[in-house]
Order: sequence, then C-alpha cells, then structure tokens
Amino acid sequence: MEQNSNDYDSPWKEIIEGYLDQFFAFYFPEAFSQIDWSRQPEFLDKELRQVAREAEIGRRYVDTLAKVWTTEAEEAWVLIHIEVQQQPDADFAERMYIYNNRIFDLYRRRVASFAVLADSDQRWRPAEFTYGLMGTEVLLRFATTKLIDFRADLDTIAANPNVFGTVTAAHLRTLQWRRDTDMIYQWKLELIKGLYRTGHNRQQILDLFRFIDWLMRLPEALTTRFWTEFTNFEKENAMPYITSIEQLGFNRGLQQGIEQGIEKGMQQGIEKGMQQGIEKGMQQGIEKGIEKGIEKGIEKGIEKGIEQGLQQLRSVVLTLLTAKFGELPEETMTKIQSIHEPEMLSQLSLRVMTSASLHDFMQFFPND
Repeated sequence: MEQNSNDYDSPWKEIIEGYLDQFFAFYFPEAFSQIDWSRQPEFLDKELRQVAREAEIGRRYVDTLAKVWTTEAEEAWVLIHIEVQQQPDADFAERMYIYNNRIFDLYRRRVASFAVLADSDQRWRPAEFTYGLMGTEVLLRFATTKLIDFRADLDTIAANPNVFGTVTAAHLRTLQWRRDTDMIYQWKLELIKGLYRTGHNRQQILDLFRFIDWLMRLPEALTTRFWTEFTNFEKENAMPYITSIEQLGFNRGLQQGIEQGIEKGMQQGIEKGMQQGIEKGMQQGIEKGIEKGIEKGIEKGIEKGIEQGLQQLRSVVLTLLTAKFGELPEETMTKIQSIHEPEMLSQLSLRVMTSASLHDFMQFFPND
C-alpha cells in the first residue's frame, strides 16, 4: 500500500485551493481572522513555478501561492505560500526561506509562509530558518501545523463540518494503516459514509469523495468489494448525493452493462449507446447512452460473445480517455487493450472521470 509522495500532491492541492478559507479556519485560525474572505483569493501557480525555477528548487511536493486581502484598516493585498510536507527533510526550513525570499523579490509584497507537516515523526517540527554572519542575522519563522497532533480523537475530527476535519482523518488513517489494505478498506468506507452525517453540501461531498478515493487506494479485489458495499449503503439509507458520485463515473450503468453484456453480449447496444452519449455530452450523454446500450444489448446482443463485450468495454475506456485528454500515447492504448477483466475495465472507467490528468489515470496501473 506504499505510495509515492507525488501521489498525494494533486488531491491535497485541489482541496486546499477549493476550500482555502476552511483550510485556514481549521489549521491556522489566527491567520484566518486576518484575511478578508469577502474578496476572492487569486491563485498564482504560474508565478510559483517561476519562483521554483529561478531558485533551482524544482517541484517539491504540494505548494500553493495565493494573493489575499487583509482585514487591516488600510486595504492591502499580501501573498500566502503553503507547503504540505510528507516526510522529514533536513533542507525543508531553508526551502521555505528561499520561497519566501523569492516571492517577496518578485512582488515586493509581504509574504506569509505556512507549512503542513504530514509525516509521522513526532520529533521533526521545523518552524524557522536562521543564520548569522559578522553581526548580520537572517531569520524566517513560519507557521506550522503537525497533522499527527490531531490523531488523539480522529472520530471527532472526522465529524467536524469543516472539510479539513475529514481530510486530516483520511490522511492520518492512510498513514496509520498504509501497509494493511483491509484496514484501509474499512476506514475508507467509514469515512465516506460519514460524509453524509457531517452536514456537507453536495459539492463538498463530491470533492471529499475524490480526495478519499485518491488517497486511500485499494487493490482491485477490495475496490470491487468496496463498491458493492457502498451500493448497499445507498439502497438502505436512500442518501441524496451518492447517485451524483456514481454519475461522476457512470459506474452504476457501466457495471450493470458489464454483467449483462458478458452474459448475453451487447455489441450493438454499446455502440449505439456510446454514439448517442458522446453526441449529447460527456457528463450527461454518456450516462444516457450507456443506459440505452444496456437495454438494447439485452434485447439484441444475446448472440454476441464475451470477447466482443470486453472489446466494447475497452472502447468505452479509450473513448472516454480520448474525449477528456486528447490523443493517447501508444503505451496507454496497448495497456487498455491488454486487459481481460471486466471489473478492471469498470474501475478504469470510473478513474477517467475522477482523474485530473492522463498521468493521474495511469497511476492506477501497477508499475511494470
């Protein structure tokens, strides 16, 4: 269950930028009170990349640079730099100083630096960079939060209506059980079920679902089991947002199509369904097309075979990938064509809809 540190980057960055006010309210309440949240923050990713290049630092885990306005009497905008650090690094404090210095040099504006220490080392707590020379002293003291400090009462934290309560709980459960996929499965299911008890709105549930699903990855067998139990949870509780999550990957219609298509064949139905779906739009049209494909596949596809059904499912995945990310590399197409498990194709279809890039999608495959 080991994950490369880069696996954490996109979900952390997306959730921070999507809920910056809640990020500060949860981790840095004093700073939260000094920011004017009636004005929309401006994120400066392009400028941050420039700073990294000029500092010869390169990409280092999760970085966010944003322009915000303060609540000071004299209106002023300032810059905030956030870094999420996954493991101890002897050069971390120096890097925070370099970023702060370079950002100030670029904008000539005040810069506040914040660090989320997401590692498991209780003793590693960098908070400043300093050196002195010939009567000169340089000092940067930056604000930090240590995620493992929240682990004493994870159930209460996960129930917090602030989205970063769930984010923190998911990260710490992943850190705690990263070598035990059965426990990851249990906590993933529990955390996602808990989303409906904390008063989150529809968009928050979708965003947190994406974060948890990306962070708490499961092997194929447990992924199938997870979706089975998740579907039962929906039926028993008639939850209002679960359908929206499944629509995000059109998982329910596609899974039903796999089961019935293997049994009876569904070549003609899938082809017609996909054509209609793509014409009407990726988000809504594909779902309707798949539903019609299932119906027609049951009626007309009886004599088609298992292999034909699988080939059409591969085509579904390739069509979705091309529609979302453009022309595909030969390696990607070869990998999709080599898959013979319908359950795997089902999960890949879901991954297309939840992946931010083709690179993210390919992380679902085990390393060769």
